[in-house]
Amino acid sequence: MSLEDVRREIDGIDAQIIELLGARQQLVMRAATFKRNPEEVRAPDRRIRMMAGLRELAVQHGVDPTLVERVYTTLIDGFIELEQLRHRALTEGRVTG
Repeated sequence: MSLEDVRREIDGIDAQIIELLGARQQLVMRAATFKRNPEEVRAPDRRIRMMAGLRELAVQHGVDPTLVERVYTTLIDGFIELEQLRHRALTEGRVTG
């Protein structure tokens, strides 16, 4: 296997990750419709549980748990921001559904 082969496989994995992020974003936007206030959007207790579970999952799969935590911290912060915008639009009556 050459460097180009490895890079091609990495590119394929990146495409899968982007597709999964899109699916996650759709679910996050749907979740916003169930939440009553900004605190429920932030869901700090869920975040703590998620991060612990993700660290365990990382160890199980041989991935550096600190790396996973750093990636998911950024990921969750970004999705919370999107969800807050969606929630605000819903509560102000600017969006239906």
